[in-house]
Amino acid sequence: GVTILRGGVEAGKKRLKGNVGQNIAAGILVLLASQFFLFLILFLREPSLRAERLEASETAFLEAARSGDEAAVQAQLAEGIETDARDEESNTPLMLTRDPEIASRLIAAGADVNARNRQASTPLIEAAKNGAVEVARVLVQHGADLEARDNEEHLTALEWAVRSGQSEVEQVLREAGAVSPPGTSEPSSHP
Repeated sequence: GVTILRGGVEAGKKRLKGNVGQNIAAGILVLLASQFFLFLILFLREPSLRAERLEASETAFLEAARSGDEAAVQAQLAEGIETDARDEESNTPLMLTRDPEIASRLIAAGADVNARNRQASTPLIEAAKNGAVEVARVLVQHGADLEARDNEEHLTALEWAVRSGQSEVEQVLREAGAVSPPGTSEPSSHP
């Protein structure tokens, strides 16, 4: 369409130049705003991507400890993974392993020998429940709390060893100084 401008040619040029300048400024502002929002979207998404990668790495680490894959555990430790990574039940790799070499490596890397999961179970209680004699020995040598009780049955590692029929673990714990609380049965017979 045709627009009629008041004034002379100079007034028309000024108005057109003003509109062009305003349009360019508005375009730049729209471009900057869209770039800003794109940056925010990507910036906010990055931590979730890092968290997903970390979670996958922790899951692999926990599974390596559980399955006794010493090489995988060592590789994860070398990459600087958190030694007390947690699974969905809040178990640490030290609670899951049945391998004394892995337990020693985890402890040397800073794993907490008295960490607790959701049931307040410790690595020593888990070793007692599962008959992991050598892991129990490693934990005791590194200062695991012999008197810690879980929330599941309110039992110590010694009491779990007795209940689970893990006489070798029971013997390791008694040699370390664990005692049955008053009013409970005393040691099972050792061969």
